[in-house]
Amino acid sequence: NLSSRQVLSVARQLGKEKILCEMYAATGWDITPRELKNLTENMYLNGVNISCQHLLPYSERASRANDYPAHFSKENPWVRYNFKDYNDYFTSLGAVLSESQENVKVAVLHPVHTAYLYYTKYEDAPDINVVDEIDDKFKKTLEKLNNKNISYHFIDEVLLSKYGKVENNTICCGECKYDYLVIPAGLETMDEFTEQLVSQYVKAGGKVLIDGEKPKYIAWKPFGYDYLNTNTSYDEIQAD
Repeated sequence: NLSSRQVLSVARQLGKEKILCEMYAATGWDITPRELKNLTENMYLNGVNISCQHLLPYSERASRANDYPAHFSKENPWVRYNFKDYNDYFTSLGAVLSESQENVKVAVLHPVHTAYLYYTKYEDAPDINVVDEIDDKFKKTLEKLNNKNISYHFIDEVLLSKYGKVENNTICCGECKYDYLVIPAGLETMDEFTEQLVSQYVKAGGKVLIDGEKPKYIAWKPFGYDYLNTNTSYDEIQAD
């Protein structure tokens, strides 16, 4: 889950234990407890450890009875009998996850600044579909990592400018150190500080995987990246 792992990455890099997510909105009255459990476990798998359940109204009067989300109140039959067990399970799971550390060796440089390069709010602009194309390419890179069962964090360039450094042959962001840097498909530009850090990382012997073409801009100006080449593979990362 892309959004959950984005939040997880920032939380781990900044040393935060608790990750809360509002969930279940617009799931509908016909959703089953098993479906809710599967949905929640997927969120917890990707970093969430506290659920904010939507929703529990004080009553079903007036338009509330027609509200689309499932209601976790006495009007919902299974809630009366089993909701405590359901919540106890996720409370325990969340506590374990919040006190645990995922062994993550891979950092994926997030391409959101490439999206900024092309984004325009005007519907008739010629590059209106470019952001969707960037997103599709990005997700294909993540799919390759997921298929290899490789855990990863995202690196946001703004956070990297505040908390980033190279230590020996690792690239660091806040409290996290990474042995591998993945440049995802669709990433075309880096900020100046990011490029400097990546150059330093490569010179220190850092492992880089470019999934697609090299970036071609720095701070949205043409740049060669002659030093930047792939020197690892998905299989090597998986085997580590």
